[in-house]
Amino acid sequence: MRLRSMAGALVAALVCGCASDGGPLTAPQSADGVTLTVTVPGRCILSSCTPEPDGRNTLGLIEITNSGTADAFLQACGSSVALGEAVLLNGTWTLVGGAAACAAPSTPIRIAAGQTLQFNEFFATGWRRMGVGVGTSATTSVDDAAAVSNVFHVL
Repeated sequence: MRLRSMAGALVAALVCGCASDGGPLTAPQSADGVTLTVTVPGRCILSSCTPEPDGRNTLGLIEITNSGTADAFLQACGSSVALGEAVLLNGTWTLVGGAAACAAPSTPIRIAAGQTLQFNEFFATGWRRMGVGVGTSATTSVDDAAAVSNVFHVL
């Protein structure tokens, strides 16, 4: 089932909260040259940045940068990058949506060496981080490694 195959490394990295050295994860954790950063509050890169009516009212800027020397491939949900999100609840990182919930058949999204992708998203309050599955080929699993963002606090 597609839902299960999309979970792997991304969910483990988001829920564990561990850096590759086993310590706490607070700075971005790169995978295959890909780094994910979130700035909150972030600048609007869309024509309209109206807050959601569901309590997610702080605008964030998400940047995915491939600083490697080769193309990388990002986990997708339909035609969009499949970003996972975790929130710190009672001292435990808890997956709150995104990549693990995607059931859409998807082709990995190519990010060229030196390229940066930018997105806006609205966030609810709390300590949060984002993640995306990364691979080195469009024909191999993009769930073998995960780029995990910096930890950020939404007031």
